[in-house]
Parts: sequence; C-alpha cells; structure tokens
Amino acid sequence: MAASTDASEPASTGQSPATALPPATVPPSAAPTVAPTSLPPVGIARPFVDPSICTSISAGETPFSEYTMQPFARAATGALPIQAFAHPATGPRGPFAVVLRYSNQDRRATGNSNVEINGWSVAIHTFPNGNGEAIWNLDDGTQGYLRSRGMSVDVLTAIVGGLTPRDADAAIAGFDYTPPADDTTGIEFVAEHTASGLSGHGARFECRVDSAGIIYRISAIEADPISEYVSVIDRPPPVAVGLRDTTLIVITGDGSGRPDPTAPTINQVTNADPAVWAQLLRRPAA
Repeated sequence: MAASTDASEPASTGQSPATALPPATVPPSAAPTVAPTSLPPVGIARPFVDPSICTSISAGETPFSEYTMQPFARAATGALPIQAFAHPATGPRGPFAVVLRYSNQDRRATGNSNVEINGWSVAIHTFPNGNGEAIWNLDDGTQGYLRSRGMSVDVLTAIVGGLTPRDADAAIAGFDYTPPADDTTGIEFVAEHTASGLSGHGARFECRVDSAGIIYRISAIEADPISEYVSVIDRPPPVAVGLRDTTLIVITGDGSGRPDPTAPTINQVTNADPAVWAQLLRRPAA
C-alpha cells in the first residue's frame, strides 16, 4: 500500500533488522511494565477458517527478532519512541491510541482542527471509520504524533493533555503521562518501546467469502505489546480484533471499518492442520 498521511487509511508497517535498546528508567507511576524479553508460547500459530465459511486462498508467516518497524510509512531518524494508551483489560482489542515522538517535524496535518493543549497547537481529528489522529510540534524540534482506534476527540484531547515530554537522553524519549484528575475513561498508559529491538511471530491467512465477493486477511500476532498495538492500527480499519488461545487475531476485509455480517468471526479462527498450512504457504497471496 502506498504511503498515506490520512489516518483513515493507514499504510502498512515495514520491518528491518535493528539493535535493541534498553528499557526506559522512569518512575513506576510514569510508565508501565516493560515488555518481557521472552514471549509467551504461540497459541494460534497457523490461523485458519473452515473453507465452508471462507474459501482458503493462501497463508504466510513471519517470525521476527531484533527488528525495526516503520509505522505509518514514515521514516524516522534515531530511536523512535512508541507508547500505547488503552483500557488494561482490553488492550489492543478495544479503543486505544499510540503516541510517537519523531525527531523531525516533516508531517503536516491537512483539514484538521487545531486546539491549544499544554501550550501546543494540536491538529486533532477523528474519522467516520473510527480512526483518529493528532499532530503537534514541540519547542525542541520534535513532533508528537498520535493515532487512535475507537476514541473520541475528547478522549484524545485528554491523552495529549496528560503528556509531559521526557528528556532527549531518556532510553525511551517519549512522554510521561498524568491522567486528568476528573478522568472517567479508564484509559491508562499501558506499554512502551522504541520502534527497534522488537520480537514476535506473525502469521496471516487469506480467504474469500464467495457470496459477498470479499477477500479477508486474518492475522495472528504474538509479539511485544507495542508490536501488537501498531499491527492493529497500521492497516485499514479491521472488521474484528480479539483473542484466541492468548493470540491476538485481527480480521481485515474491505478496509471500510463498517460492520460486516459476511466476515469470519474471531471464534471461527482455529489452527490449520500442519499439512494444510504447508500447502497454503506455497500459494500466492491474493
């Protein structure tokens, strides 16, 4: 997919080898627990839906270690901090936002409303498909960038309002967060990492519902928390996001974000038989 600055249709995430960075050293009240270095065992390693529900097309899998992602098709110089804000009970399945702090200010908002938050002029907007975006420049030449799923402008405003920039020499030089005193959203600072040194396992399954003429991509992700949050938001809006056997499952259809009664459901995703999976791996993607 071509690069896009429109949060209504995020570009895909690319990855390349990189060197891991140490976790941030910040007060427990200011940052969540850093992702574990050893990942849990994979539950759904070979996502599959019975062909009577969705006709199989192809499959693919990508284990990764010490990798760097490039969220939203935007190049970054140096370590790129990424932080996630969500309900702890739902994580990447429910409404959430990711906040990045770029060392340059080369992204510009178009057609968005600017509001004053913490002395920053913040371009902030939500889209009909449920995605949201906020962009603001900091006095030190860095740029804050937020992308969200399922959150209102008021919630995004509260998140940005609770941010305090960390020093540039912090291991994860993003933001500390203090929720508003009257906060009722339940949104918390739940995960952080840089865009490098990420590990995990991703697998995809493509199938077609012939009656609707729609091809669905079902992704199964077991990875560092930040990898999971970015994997959900850095794609066209999904039909469904859920858990199967501890594995994050993301189902994407036509990219509209509209409810889709013809789509496979999270509960219909199982592990493919190894022999079937091997055959699907040899088929070209749609």
